[in-house]
Amino acid sequence: MFLRSLSKETLRIFASTPRVLGMVWHASPGRVATLAVLTVVQGLLPTATIWVAKLVVDGVVAAVTSGGNPEAIAVVVRYVGWQFVLGAAQIGLGHVSSIVQQRLSDVVGHQLSVQVLARANALDLAHFETPEFYDRLRNAQRLGSQPVNLVTGGLLQLARNAIVLVSMVALLARFHPALPLIIVLAALPSLLSQMYYGRFGWQLMHRQASMYRKQNYLASVMTSDSHAKEIRLFGLGDHLLGRYVETTQEVLRQDWDFRSRRRRSQSLLSLLSTSVGTGAYLYAVLQAAAGRISLGDLTLYSGAVSQTQNTLQQLLTGISSIYETNLQVDDLFTYLDFKPVVVSGPRLVKVPRPLQHGVEFRNVTFTYPLSSAAGAPTGDGRPRPPWMRHDGSGGDGRRHRGPREVLKGVSFTLPAGKTVALVGANGAGKTTLVKLLGRLYDPTEGEILLDGTNLREFDLEDLRSQVAVVFQDYARYQLPARDNIGFGQVDRLADTERIVRAAAQDGAEPVIERLSDGYDTTLGRMFSGGVELSGGEWQKVALARGFMRDSPQLLVLDEPTAALDAQAEYDIYERFRALTQGRTTLLISHRFSTVRMADLIVVLEDGRIIEQGSHEQLQAAAGTYARLYEMQAQRYR
Repeated sequence: MFLRSLSKETLRIFASTPRVLGMVWHASPGRVATLAVLTVVQGLLPTATIWVAKLVVDGVVAAVTSGGNPEAIAVVVRYVGWQFVLGAAQIGLGHVSSIVQQRLSDVVGHQLSVQVLARANALDLAHFETPEFYDRLRNAQRLGSQPVNLVTGGLLQLARNAIVLVSMVALLARFHPALPLIIVLAALPSLLSQMYYGRFGWQLMHRQASMYRKQNYLASVMTSDSHAKEIRLFGLGDHLLGRYVETTQEVLRQDWDFRSRRRRSQSLLSLLSTSVGTGAYLYAVLQAAAGRISLGDLTLYSGAVSQTQNTLQQLLTGISSIYETNLQVDDLFTYLDFKPVVVSGPRLVKVPRPLQHGVEFRNVTFTYPLSSAAGAPTGDGRPRPPWMRHDGSGGDGRRHRGPREVLKGVSFTLPAGKTVALVGANGAGKTTLVKLLGRLYDPTEGEILLDGTNLREFDLEDLRSQVAVVFQDYARYQLPARDNIGFGQVDRLADTERIVRAAAQDGAEPVIERLSDGYDTTLGRMFSGGVELSGGEWQKVALARGFMRDSPQLLVLDEPTAALDAQAEYDIYERFRALTQGRTTLLISHRFSTVRMADLIVVLEDGRIIEQGSHEQLQAAAGTYARLYEMQAQRYR
């Protein structure tokens, strides 16, 4: 059963080898070709060295027999000179090969990192909200130079050892045709053992991926400035360190157990190989003692037996290494083959400029992909990522939460040039609506229409370029202030005037001007010379980033004043009408002093719309909105 399973798995895994070869060859064809030539030459040198050693011994015997004949001695000296040349060649070629291999590793390692990051940039938000994806990503990132090792330390080394083995087998067959066969058969159990433990090690790596991520997370928490205050005030340092040590010890325990079992197996099988080698050497000694072969032949034979065993062991280790590396590279290709589900429509429709009618949410229902109901293909037939299965289990077989509809039959219209505010408790589905509007996800049911056209039909890049969003959990880039603002319109990153204008629109300009290097000041403390901002100042920078875009058709503000002080909030309110004038705006806020400025207010509760209308209409209706408004107003009386 094991052999049948292993053979099927081996064929599948080794199918990655051609793709790896193509990747490495594309990175540097000249270096790969150089290594191939060096491999062939290095493969022939051991046989030549052993043959010359035989000639030296036979020459010495001949010189002794001739009584020190000068010509016989000259022959021995010439053979020794050949030995020196061959030894120097091995050293020189090994040095050149190492240099070429290192440079190839650097090139491929860099390209691999770029490919992994580029794939991450291309994938949907759904991927980044599943722990299984991060396990896959970590396994892909830790590969490093493994693809190069597969070619240089694997395939080329395998070819080199194969050349050496074939030549050594030919030498041994001169003495007895059964000898090379016996030596080869004695090594096969070692190959099966190494492949078994290679697959077991790969499975262990997968199981430990989440543990390694937990280690990294705990380490980052204990060493980051964002957690430093709470860790000290709550006395969490020793507790978190204890968790880190506990996780590390469990990883080490599993590693040690695996390595000890592997080494025991290898030691026992090495005894078998040593016994066969000793028997073969004894056969040669007896042949020489009986006068059937010369001392030179004995030297050749004993060297060939030793070299055959060593080469065979390297060959089998190489096959096992290729198998293990292919397992890991297969993870890389699985990751690189992930495809985004949210893609542009076939007609690549452009967003109307300006909008004529606005945005309509029509009977929109949405369930996050982590739930079991979301394992099915999306509306356009594209499959979910492989860990989002139909039975609600992830790639690790664990059950995730059951299906929960975050939005349930939501219908409302965001008129062009108007402001619509979303009101509701945390978890009501407000931010989910924002994600759907930016096509970070597609609805599970229903549709979202932009001027009467389904969002799925638009060119995705063009659609997102016309949506300016400021999320409540905005990003804090540990980069210069100009980047923090300019990232809102990356193609205008060099336009200082545009960046300054965006900062002035929401009041971030005074914050930037107080910095030592102005817009060139690095924000955050991650890098030398960086300056940390307060929560309100970071939010102003994030708002400026949202206003960076040139006349976006849709402006989305998710809690735009949550971290601002009273004066800054008042200033934003004073400018709110001007900031949203003529812009189709979706506003999310718990502050009703901001919400009441909207043209339409939509009240969400448990994923459903329970009320909608203007501030005056909802106050008159005396429903949920009026109750919440009155509760908040009482605090200021």
